[in-house]
Amino acid sequence: MRIGSTIMAILTVCSSGCDYTTIGAAVSAATSVDYIDIQEDIIDETLILNKNIAGIFSSNGSSWNGTGSTDTLRLLSGLTQELEVYDLTMDHSSGVGEVIRFSTYGTNAKLHVYDCILNRTAGNGQDIVIINPDITITDGVFFERCWIEGDASATAGIECSNAATTNSIRIQNCVILNLPSGSGIVNYENTTNSVVRCFNNTIFNCDTGIIMASRGDFRNNIFANNTDDVSLTGSSSDADFTYNSFEEQTSPFGSNNIFGITSTNEFEDEATEDFHLKFDAQSKDAGSDLSGIVDDDYDDLERPLGAGYDIGAFERPVPLTFGFVG
Repeated sequence: MRIGSTIMAILTVCSSGCDYTTIGAAVSAATSVDYIDIQEDIIDETLILNKNIAGIFSSNGSSWNGTGSTDTLRLLSGLTQELEVYDLTMDHSSGVGEVIRFSTYGTNAKLHVYDCILNRTAGNGQDIVIINPDITITDGVFFERCWIEGDASATAGIECSNAATTNSIRIQNCVILNLPSGSGIVNYENTTNSVVRCFNNTIFNCDTGIIMASRGDFRNNIFANNTDDVSLTGSSSDADFTYNSFEEQTSPFGSNNIFGITSTNEFEDEATEDFHLKFDAQSKDAGSDLSGIVDDDYDDLERPLGAGYDIGAFERPVPLTFGFVG
């Protein structure tokens, strides 16, 4: 395939009939404009990526499961451009590795993860995603429309250890859930910069929804069925929490927040993890207008669809009305 004057290849991976039988072999052969297409469930393979490729995805819904002490996907300093990871289910089912670890990076390195399911089922108290380096680019790490789910011992959905540049990390339209011993989102870097932007996420059944040690911009998020919705430390006293819905939080920080929601009243069916809003949910049409920033939802529906932006990862469609001519 040619894009402008550049020839791009899609290198396929499966046990038989594809270009390569392992992800590692495909990456070794790939150039900086090539994509890796995982066409069969991959079990017990991990990847340390220290070169530029364009992306990793699955065209048929296959999954990639890592095991052991190495993360399923670890990004190192050889990365000097954007890497896309999309349309892929990833897990780390045994050992102490994370699902994705952004360890070190080169100039202009970016990570964009979208339309993915990220699980960690290994136990033993690790994060699902960890971001270690000082990201220096706006939206240098960008997660959108992802389902990020832990287990009884996972410590964080997304942990940002050292990201210290304004607006360097963006998380939107994600569902982060089932971390009863951990936190949905963590930023441990104590800085006066507004590092993390979180828009229109649903954070459910975590010990703590968000732990923040720095400033951030949090709008249109639903926090439900968590032991604690938000924990603020360090410079995070200036974090901007507006237009969010809280079940457990009672502190009136920020403006235009909704307190005292119940997950049973907001969601269609929390028991089956259907987090679409009910018709009479308090979060419906109650969000901040994020036009030009968040223009779709988890289901890729246009926002807004009603009188205003809905809070949470899902925009509730407007019921159709029909007129009759007598």
